Amino acid sequence: LIVFVGEEFYIALDKGPISRHHVLLIPIDHHPNTLGLPLKARDEMEMLKMRIAERYEEKYNELVIFYEKHLRVTQNIAHMVLNVFPFRKQDFDEVLKNLDKRIKRYGYNTYILRPEEKVKDMIYENEYFVYLEVINPASLRSKETWAARYLIIADQKQIKNFPRDLGREAVCDVLECRNKINWKDAVISDKEVGERTA
Repeated sequence: LIVFVGEEFYIALDKGPISRHHVLLIPIDHHPNTLGLPLKARDEMEMLKMRIAERYEEKYNELVIFYEKHLRVTQNIAHMVLNVFPFRKQDFDEVLKNLDKRIKRYGYNTYILRPEEKVKDMIYENEYFVYLEVINPASLRSKETWAARYLIIADQKQIKNFPRDLGREAVCDVLECRNKINWKDAVISDKEVGERTA
């Protein structure tokens, strides 16, 4: 499933993608989330995010949503994974509008971050969160590398009922592919893997 290996991160296909170009950005070393990344790893991650966004726009005419969740998986272990959800560029305004509505409807502690705000400044240590960032490379012209950023924080009382894959659910809702909310329902064959990594 691996399509690229860098010094700090690798890029892999998702086993159960919501679309053809859905990939994962994963650190080679174990890190629970982006907040504790060493500077070298953080720099490489940001560089890869922009390269992915620019390539998708140029080659596929798609924009991307980056999605990170920091939630307890098993035995209090969490391993950082950034999902890259692409969508058609011409749908940008509609996707942004519907994503905004969908995320606010969840009713959790939701923040729409301003350009100068940093995720790490909004979260207490060991707090669970979901972060979605819609990247629009065209915004580079105004020295911005984002179009919208959402931070959803779950307090201790909400963890038990907090959706395990809230970001994927929201994106599947917006992109009208609810049948792929559970990745196991969208698993691709070995033949498809070969075609997509060729």
